[in-house]
Amino acid sequence: MGGGFEGRKAWGIDRWNQWWRKFGLGEKTGIDLNEEKAGFLPDPTWKQKATGEPWRIGDTYHVSIGQR
Repeated sequence: MGGGFEGRKAWGIDRWNQWWRKFGLGEKTGIDLNEEKAGFLPDPTWKQKATGEPWRIGDTYHVSIGQR
């Protein structure tokens, strides 16, 4: 699903981000926890700013299995 495989259409990073946000990922839980912070959801804009490199299909594969 992350980057496509054997003719299957890929979701792509934008669709992953849409679904993560629907499930509340990247947001605070609202539970009263000291120092709680919102999560991090990588995207092409972040990578370009952080590394000066473009987003590649391998990046989508990595985030689709929970790595960045």
